[in-house]
Amino acid sequence: MSDLVLPPFPFALPKPPAGEAGLDAHIAWFRSYADKEIAVCPHDPAPLELKLFHTMRVVDNARAICAGENLPDERVCMLAALYHDVGRFAQYRVWKTFKDKESVNHGLLSSTVLEKCQVLRNEPEIAEDVIAAVRWHNAFRLPEGMEHNVAALVVRDADKLDILRVIDGHLSSEGPYEPTVILSLPDDRRGFSQTVLDCALRGVTASYTDLTTVNDFRLLLGTWIDGLNFATSRRMMAEQGHVERLLAPLPEDIFGKAKKTLLQRLKKYAAQEHNDKTQ
Repeated sequence: MSDLVLPPFPFALPKPPAGEAGLDAHIAWFRSYADKEIAVCPHDPAPLELKLFHTMRVVDNARAICAGENLPDERVCMLAALYHDVGRFAQYRVWKTFKDKESVNHGLLSSTVLEKCQVLRNEPEIAEDVIAAVRWHNAFRLPEGMEHNVAALVVRDADKLDILRVIDGHLSSEGPYEPTVILSLPDDRRGFSQTVLDCALRGVTASYTDLTTVNDFRLLLGTWIDGLNFATSRRMMAEQGHVERLLAPLPEDIFGKAKKTLLQRLKKYAAQEHNDKTQ
C-alpha cells in the first residue's frame, strides 16, 4: 500500500470490473473514471483529453512489445499500460500541472488511485505486479528487485515510445508550445545543460532534473535510445523517426557532437534489429 493520502474524490467512483475481467472491461472502467475527472476539472480539459489518447497508444505499444518478445505476462502488461497514468487526471485537477516536482510523483499517485478505487480487488493474484509496475513506471531507475517485473519493463518502454510521438508532434507544429507538454521549460535557443550533453555523449540516459531549456528536452529524449529494455522497443524507436526529427533543429555548434553520437547509436540499433529479423 502507498503512503500517499488522497483527498475524497468529488464524484462517485465507478464500480470495479467484476471477476477476472477482460481488457475491454478495464478500458470501460478507465474511460468512465477519466470522464468523471474531466467533468469536474476546473481547468481547460484539453490536456486530459491528450492523456486519454496517450494511454491507449501506450497500450498499443505494450501489445506490440509483448508480441515481438513473445512475453508470457501479456495481460498484466496490458493492465499496467492502461493504468500507468490514471493519476494524471487528479494531478491536473488539483495542481493544474503534469510537472511532478511542482505537485506529486504521478507514478505514486497513479498506484494510489488504483488502490483507492479498488480496481483490481477481484484479481489479487495480479494486483501486486500491476500496481508495482504503475508505481515505478516513471522512476529514473527501477528499485532493486523490480527488474523481474516484466510489466514494469514493458510499460516503461511503451510509455517512452509514445512520449516521443507526443513531443515530436508538438515541437514540429507551428505556434507557441503548450507549457504542460514541454515541462514549462524556456525555449532558449542558446541555453544548454552540460550534464545532458555529457549523458548523450557517454550513452547514459539523462535526467529531467538536469533540464534547463526545450533544447535540453529534445536531447534528453534522444538519450532514451540506450535505456530501452527490449529489442522490439529499439526497433520501434528506430522505425518511427521521432528521434531524428526532435534532434534536427538543435544548433550544430552546441549540440552537433551529441546529435551525431545519438544518431549513430540509433542507426546501429536499427541495423542490429534488421539483422535479427532477417536471420
